[in-house]
Amino acid sequence: MVRMFLSAVTIMVLVMGCGRGPESRGQREIAWADQHLLFLADGRNGQVRVFDLRNGPVPRASLSASGRRSVADMELDPARAQHWVLGDDALYRYDARRFVLLDRRALPTNTGPERALELDGDGVPVLLAAGLRIRLLA
Repeated sequence: MVRMFLSAVTIMVLVMGCGRGPESRGQREIAWADQHLLFLADGRNGQVRVFDLRNGPVPRASLSASGRRSVADMELDPARAQHWVLGDDALYRYDARRFVLLDRRALPTNTGPERALELDGDGVPVLLAAGLRIRLLA
């Protein structure tokens, strides 16, 4: 566990060192301790990189989607092995074990630029935007 933590810290230091000033904003990370994975999103280009932390930080996958230019937020549902990525105009659902895009859902148009994502108790994504809580899937 200590090794995984140190690996995650090493990755974060390396990635934060790559940014310059305001450009480094938009970095988000999620650690999946049971699977020894770290999901690292770069809000500037829409990429999510996945690292295996078992034997040091080893790149496992790069998650991208056609048309996604940024990452506003992301969530992990370990029980369902789903990784949700909130892009600039859509919500993307990935298989968190195989790193495969499962589907893309367009976002409501009136949500504004400041958005966040959370999962409710049933694993359903909820968009937090413009003072509203919008459940994105029924």
